[in-house]
Amino acid sequence: MSTYDDASLIYYPSGYKASKAYSLKPTDGSGDLDFTRASTATRVNESGLIEEVAANVPRLNTPLSGGCSSLLLEPQRTNTLLNSEDLNSWLKLDTSVTSNSTTSPDGTTNADTLTATGAGSLSHLVYQNLAFVSGSSYTLSVFAKANTSNYIQLVFAGNLIANSYANFDLSSGTITASAFVTAKIENYGSGWYRCSISATSAASTTNSQIIYLINSPTASRGQSFVQSGESVYLWGGSFENGSFPTSYIPTTSTAVTRVVDGLSVSSLFSKGIVGVNGSLFVDINTLNLSGLTFTMWNTLSQRSGVIRFTSASNTFYIGLLEGGSGSTQISLGSLPPRAKLLFRKNGNTYTLFYNGVKASTDMTAPAQTWDKLEVESGFSPNMTVNSVILFNSALSDTDAIALTTI
Repeated sequence: MSTYDDASLIYYPSGYKASKAYSLKPTDGSGDLDFTRASTATRVNESGLIEEVAANVPRLNTPLSGGCSSLLLEPQRTNTLLNSEDLNSWLKLDTSVTSNSTTSPDGTTNADTLTATGAGSLSHLVYQNLAFVSGSSYTLSVFAKANTSNYIQLVFAGNLIANSYANFDLSSGTITASAFVTAKIENYGSGWYRCSISATSAASTTNSQIIYLINSPTASRGQSFVQSGESVYLWGGSFENGSFPTSYIPTTSTAVTRVVDGLSVSSLFSKGIVGVNGSLFVDINTLNLSGLTFTMWNTLSQRSGVIRFTSASNTFYIGLLEGGSGSTQISLGSLPPRAKLLFRKNGNTYTLFYNGVKASTDMTAPAQTWDKLEVESGFSPNMTVNSVILFNSALSDTDAIALTTI
């Protein structure tokens, strides 16, 4: 099989403009994907810097480890931490802030220095008081870089998540201690790390979200003991209602919301891109994948097939939501960092292939033509897309397995 010759639509993240992501094939533009996001958003560009892009502009995000860019699709999130790049406006205890003292991850001189004051003080910190809702998950994050001190501690204060904290080593880029939270550290280059903690609140209230200067990678929760004059660089704080950090959302005096990304292409049947039979191939990176649905709609504007991921059960499944019934589930055990999936429609028979395996038995449902491909925004996509390919035919098992093999 020649993927390029046999495919009727090929999308790789490359050319784009506002509201449009260009496909490599067909070359006449009839297969270009419509893109929506009714707000600004940030990405990591080819130079490794965080930059803001305009509303409805696709985000080609460059991996922190380097390599080819992929299309970033994220759920709606709000950063309720105000003045995210101005620590002088935050509440402080035995610390001072020197504004705009070094280059931040966006490449400008707008990061601040946080310095301990008051020798012998137990706690050296900056914080904001923010609202929690019982049973909801939250993520606190900040970009940090070592200066004369190498360590910070992030804390959810009070009894919202009892004794929750994590310590971060800004010289080695490691998490050295944590309790009652999911902690994460990401290397953004030039000594900068994005440090985050996530947990579920046990109460509805307002309480402090704290960044401590600490003197040891094993420091206990809320205990600094750093010497006066020790400091780190900080930039880009964020507090999100969600169980993992998403792309950075800058704020000033009010909370800022980045809305969900949407991706679709229509009129596949009339354009001859997909007919009676077809195969949908998607290649995605799955870090923090929560809910996901790739949907094929038929000519009657009904869902005639889906590839869906459900994080609660860590399961992919295919289903026929209208014009059919039932689904076939593929339980994963653990989610790999990358997923290659192919959903094949052969008359009234539907099959899913996953990472080089025929992952489902054939499922029978009424035969319907596909007419629209959509990543459904109502299921809060959170992934990066490496490619989307459509075939105007039902690929053989051999070809489907070869195409989906990692």
